[in-house]
Amino acid sequence: MNQQPLDLHGPLTGLLDRAAQSADANKPFMVVDGKPLTYGAFTDRVARLIALFGAKGLSRGDRAGIVTDDPAMAAALIVAALRAGVAIVSFNPAMTPPERANALAATDLAHLFIDRLMFDAGPLPAGLAHTIIEPDTGAGGLIGKLLMRGAKSAGPSGLAGELAAIEPAPMPAPVPADAIGLMLFTSGTTSAPKVVQLSHANLAAQLATFFKVYDYDADSRILNPLPMHFTDGILHGP
Repeated sequence: MNQQPLDLHGPLTGLLDRAAQSADANKPFMVVDGKPLTYGAFTDRVARLIALFGAKGLSRGDRAGIVTDDPAMAAALIVAALRAGVAIVSFNPAMTPPERANALAATDLAHLFIDRLMFDAGPLPAGLAHTIIEPDTGAGGLIGKLLMRGAKSAGPSGLAGELAAIEPAPMPAPVPADAIGLMLFTSGTTSAPKVVQLSHANLAAQLATFFKVYDYDADSRILNPLPMHFTDGILHGP
């Protein structure tokens, strides 16, 4: 059954709230490597992340970084940050430790969410608050089974464990359209990578353009091969 078209007018945070409220909670929000994440589960994760931001002292106007190869967690972190008014800086997970150190120095982060593998690859700047995103070894794949062989199940750890232990937060008040939503890096093909800031108004306008040009509706399925540190990877993805 087709749902009502999404109202694209107004601030980005209102658009996000209407999308969550109008969606079927049991419908897949995204599918990664054949594993679906429903709208209900995604919305719950976003609400828990917003609560966790507050518990970690993140407030509106702060900057939080993401270094992860997990598209589902990246999507939830991005949407939660946008909804909470925290500017997200999305880093290329393939950066070398020296490249990442330079990028971190340029962004003045209040907090960094980083995969265990990337964290172990090189030191972070002294004093930078961070949360580890542990690998999902609970999946039924061969790597997960090998990693868990001989180990007792102790439940989720790292970011997943913190989310399981915290109650979902109510949605905060709307975020102003001129607030910075995303900070991304240019490719660095011709010179050193530069930071590009995108406001909530910029993001809302781009989403409205996508809907207008491609005629998206509630039944659209989008194949997204782009990484989550690309603008279109983020906007076409989550």
